[in-house]
Amino acid sequence: MENLNLKSSRVQLLFNKNLIAAQEIQPFSLTKTEARLEPIHLISLIPNSLPVKDEMELQRQVENNKVVYEVEGTFKVKAYFGFLHFSSTLVGRCVIEMVSPPTRSTPFYLNLVVLCMFDI
Repeated sequence: MENLNLKSSRVQLLFNKNLIAAQEIQPFSLTKTEARLEPIHLISLIPNSLPVKDEMELQRQVENNKVVYEVEGTFKVKAYFGFLHFSSTLVGRCVIEMVSPPTRSTPFYLNLVVLCMFDI
């Protein structure tokens, strides 16, 4: 592969399949020798109204000190192999469990668990 173009991408934060926050990632290109980390800030700017059942489930999880979120990313990419090119849409899904810190000295604890996969 000579070049990879990320044409468009979107990362979403969900709770029980309800959209909580989302961010678009600006398009960029990489050569075969490059790598890139992209910061993602999933901050909800408007109040979300969860269904009552899901609000109660979120409250229960907070009280039990373990909140489970889903993160889903959709990435449209184009890879160049000389004169040939390949376009695809990749979908990645992860489950994130957030718990409170084990001690007060730790400001934040994030436990990434279970499932991260890509569908092509």
